[in-house]
Amino acid sequence: VNETPDHVEIVQNLLRPENIERIQKSAIEERKVADVSSMPSGLLDTFTAEDILDLLAFVESSKAIPATNQ
Repeated sequence: VNETPDHVEIVQNLLRPENIERIQKSAIEERKVADVSSMPSGLLDTFTAEDILDLLAFVESSKAIPATNQ
C-alpha cells in the first residue's frame, strides 16, 4: 500500500485492510508482479449490475488520486 526508500507496507488480508505490515527492504530477497489479480476468482459473479457499476466508478475515481511514497 506504500513504499519508502527503506521499507514497503502491504496488506495481506484484504478483508482487514487496517492491518498493514511493514517490511524492511533489506529483508526482501525477491519482488515480482503477481500474475493474477488479488480479487478472488468468481467474486464478480456474485455482484449485481449496480454493484459492478459502483466498483467501476470507484476504480475510475481512485485513478485521480496519486499514490504517496512517504
